[in-house]
Amino acid sequence: MTCGPQGLFVTMSLSAGGLGGVTLDLSYPPPLDIPGNGFETDDSGFTDLTGRGGTYVLNDRDTGADGVDDSVRIVYALVGQQGIGPGAVFRERLDCPNGSEVSPDALGCAVVAASDTSGNTVGGVTCALSAAGTQP
Repeated sequence: MTCGPQGLFVTMSLSAGGLGGVTLDLSYPPPLDIPGNGFETDDSGFTDLTGRGGTYVLNDRDTGADGVDDSVRIVYALVGQQGIGPGAVFRERLDCPNGSEVSPDALGCAVVAASDTSGNTVGGVTCALSAAGTQP
């Protein structure tokens, strides 16, 4: 994949529907970056594609303990009976120099936790990624 002038746009899709809450980890290598870190993560590149208007928190993290952020945790919750998924749910814009090459295998997405609209744990939910150098 090649970074475009605005970076790399990564779309996250979920395998299950009817979810009222989900916690995802999006991992990424250098030169990809999200400005800020921890709870001071810049969320201006995050897009909620669900159309449900849920509440979310982003937490950019250094999982390798090497001083470089390499994963963003996304915690998303809804109030009400309409759940999210399956399919595309979120998009994150990752900063990177225009023309930089990034291997698709270097990106990762993991569902840390998922629940239904009643708050019950839902197991077996997976996340898939697609990426583009221009905004879809």
